Formats: sequence, structure tokens, C-alpha cells
Amino acid sequence: MLQHSGVVMLTGISSTHIFAKDLLDRHKVGAEGIFREKYKKAYSIFTDRTFTPEHLDNISSILASIHDSIFSSIAKSRSLPSPTESSFGRKFWYNVLNSGPIFDDEAEQTGLVDGTALGGEDETVKECERLTLERYSRILRVSAQFADIFVFS
Repeated sequence: MLQHSGVVMLTGISSTHIFAKDLLDRHKVGAEGIFREKYKKAYSIFTDRTFTPEHLDNISSILASIHDSIFSSIAKSRSLPSPTESSFGRKFWYNVLNSGPIFDDEAEQTGLVDGTALGGEDETVKECERLTLERYSRILRVSAQFADIFVFS
């Protein structure tokens, strides 16, 4: 359930890395360590000023895995296309993530929320119960309605 004038904002994930090489150099502190393999880069925050190609590849792979896991779980629970199983699913989630805030009616039409509610708490609880029963009593299908909402290129 989403408040009638609410929005859904899915932004994806990101990662922040702080490299301490300049700080250590400024204070004349050296870092010593052993790199086992070129993709074992946890220690590089002390020895590098920026990402090496291998470190960036490693972090990008981890973030992609987390991203796919999150959005596959959302897709499965909402009967939406999976971002990992089809090009349509990848395009669908790409458009969801890049469309900015998705307003109440659009979020309901795409299946991101079960419905919208207007009114007090009692009315919202009753509407949630009704929608939950409806949701589990039917099989949702991804159909042409998504094409009306998102333009795929």
C-alpha cells in the first residue's frame, strides 16, 4: 500500500571507498602488506590513490551481484519480470531505476505497489487486507501495460 499522493523511489546501490595513501604519505607513515592475488584488493586503500582496474572490476562485480539479488527478490515477490532472466526484465528495471520518482497511480499500474490508500488508518488497514486477498487469489502477468508506462529503446 502506498499513500495516495506517495511516490516510489528506487535508486539502485552504490559504494564509497576512501583511499588513505595520501594521508599516510603526509604523515610519513608507510603501509606494508602482501597481496596474494591481483583481485585481492582490500589492502589497496593504504597503497593506492585510486582504483586499479582489477579493484574496480571486483567492486563492480560485488555491487552488480547485490543489485541483481535485491531486484530479483522484489521482482519475485511482486510477480514482475526478473532483471536476471530476460532482456525485457533488464529493460524494465533499468527504466524503473532511471525514471525518477514513480507516482502512486503509475506505481500501482506497474505492480510496484498493491494499491493506494486515501483516508485514515482504519480505512488503510481494510484496504491492505482487501488487496492482500486479491493479490494472492490471482496470478499477475507481465503484459503490454508496461509498454504504456515505460518506453523501451
